[in-house]
Amino acid sequence: MPQPHPTQTDRWRVIIPNKSASEIVIFEESNNLSLPEVNIPQHQRVAWHLNAEVRRNWNLDVISIIPVETSASLNGDAVVQYHVVEPLTANAPLPRGLRWMSISALTPELFPDAEDHNALRAFLATLSSSANKDTPFGHLGWFDELAAWLREAIAPFSFEWEHGFTQFQASASFSLIRFETKPRPLWFKAVGDPNTREFRITQELAKRYSEFVPRLLVVRPKWNAWLAEECLSRSLNEIKEIELWRKASRTLAELQIASAAGAGELLRAGAHDLKTLFSLPVVNRFFTVAETLTQQSIGTTAPELSLTDLPAMKAKVLELLIQAENSGIPDALGHLDLNAGNAVVSSEHCVYLDWAETYIGPPFLTLEYLLQSFGRAFGRHSPEEHSVVEAYLTAWERSAPSNHVRETWTVSPALAVFAYAQRCLLAAEPYGLGSPRFTDYLRALLRRLKRELVRFTESKAGARSCS
Repeated sequence: MPQPHPTQTDRWRVIIPNKSASEIVIFEESNNLSLPEVNIPQHQRVAWHLNAEVRRNWNLDVISIIPVETSASLNGDAVVQYHVVEPLTANAPLPRGLRWMSISALTPELFPDAEDHNALRAFLATLSSSANKDTPFGHLGWFDELAAWLREAIAPFSFEWEHGFTQFQASASFSLIRFETKPRPLWFKAVGDPNTREFRITQELAKRYSEFVPRLLVVRPKWNAWLAEECLSRSLNEIKEIELWRKASRTLAELQIASAAGAGELLRAGAHDLKTLFSLPVVNRFFTVAETLTQQSIGTTAPELSLTDLPAMKAKVLELLIQAENSGIPDALGHLDLNAGNAVVSSEHCVYLDWAETYIGPPFLTLEYLLQSFGRAFGRHSPEEHSVVEAYLTAWERSAPSNHVRETWTVSPALAVFAYAQRCLLAAEPYGLGSPRFTDYLRALLRRLKRELVRFTESKAGARSCS
């Protein structure tokens, strides 16, 4: 859960309309009008915090709908942002300082901050936008439709729901809500572009590898949505017992080994094909972008990476890709962004969640991503990491020759960084690469890739000198 006393917060003003969107809630102080404002932690779940703060400040239960963009909100992180939330109870009493006002009566002159009126205009435009009308969650009243569907969908499974829920994320086509159903909670998740593949992949995993994923109850294709049972275990990011980390890594290997035979079905369901990310044209494109980013950074950052480094890095990456392809380890299920929050584990079982970044390819890269979470939990270079890795590799050695497993593991750290950087680049290209935050991040990945390639080269040299 989010930290209760964050040090950095964002300012959000909430647009709270009635069902017909003819009135909204206004904050009035000293004859000045404004939209109600809350502060929430940066870089955390906006919907969860907005709903909680509106309830805490004004005793209003709301569901988050969509953010509203204004000209000011496009200029940076320091400005006030706006979000539409809908009251769950019609005609709920308002505390002192808040009152309902007709939207038609709210002229620009009534607001000291002109962006409040701009946000209202933007909100009204979204209501009439055909794009939002055609999305599952971009309009008022969608939660009532979801609630009715939920009750009907869970009845055949002997589940019941009265009213309790927690909303975690909200957008016009994406939703994540935990419903307090009985006999156990259910999670509702819906996905939109560019992650619609997760809907198909989740169904494929539930059908073929049900012991490794949460139990899937029902789907709603119209929304790319599904309901899954909550796992009665703890998230791995809350766990310090090394044995449970070993269980998680061993279970990951078992899932991947089982998935090798069904790789084709997962590709057809939408999993990323790492053969595409690792193809020569795509590798060439990556290093062309890397050259541009490195040129742009000359004189502005520490000289950890130079243009002269890139040809050798590219040659070494291509060498490692060939070695991985010829390793004897089959292509299998992987996850390009696996972290400890995606694993739910107990002494009896372990399941994995959130498969939007599923891939088919060299499987060992996935453990490298999970080990990033391990390092944050236990410290870098923790002596316990070796046993977590051994649990994974030993599981693989039951289905592949030990020497193939061990040699393939040596190339995985560098290839994991490269694959992740490739995926970030391809995901960002449709939106342009001009964001300073993104380009700085990609440069950091390039520096990390260089370090991993150097480490691999030195380890191989050391092995040869000892032989």
